[in-house]
Amino acid sequence: MKTLLNFITLSILSTSSLLANSYRIELSSGGSQLATMELHIEDGMATSTADGIKEEFDLVNMKWKHEESGQWVSIKQCTEWANQSKAKSMASMESADVPEQVRDFLSWSLSPAFEVTKDGTSISLISGQVDYAIEGIASESNTEDYYKYAILNSYKKAMTERKLPPYSELKAIEEMKGLGYIPTSISIEIPGIPQTPGFEMKIEEI
Repeated sequence: MKTLLNFITLSILSTSSLLANSYRIELSSGGSQLATMELHIEDGMATSTADGIKEEFDLVNMKWKHEESGQWVSIKQCTEWANQSKAKSMASMESADVPEQVRDFLSWSLSPAFEVTKDGTSISLISGQVDYAIEGIASESNTEDYYKYAILNSYKKAMTERKLPPYSELKAIEEMKGLGYIPTSISIEIPGIPQTPGFEMKIEEI
């Protein structure tokens, strides 16, 4: 019995170690590097570190930690916020002061749709408002937890930076998750708002 228990314990520890993944993520725009982040995922938790700032995500219970208050924000609270924000944004679009181009962008952002094209390890999501070009394979392990982090992080950015609900980003995450791997490069262009700079994200497993 003792031997069996030792075997089970070692098996659990081995499985946990296999589920530990680390990534380096670089964000740039117009050829200039904006930020470098290191992401570590282990035992159902994700921790990202950039410029000395650590952010925590509970991937089991699907919630993220608000650093200033120390409170955890659940996925339910995220979706409730998104619904409220969408209602407010839709009401604001009715204002005569909103330029037609901005109104079109807002309308699409609240109910985004993409034309999806796949070619080997490349995938493009085209809408004419926000376009994604996704390439390469950075990792094929523990993708489920990585995309759980991506979902929570998209909500966190939108909520803390007072942005629109991240519906287009969530839709892009859904398409990437369906690939079964984590890409090496994600390029984002925003033709819906002229002169808005694009962004590029490079992902490397470390």
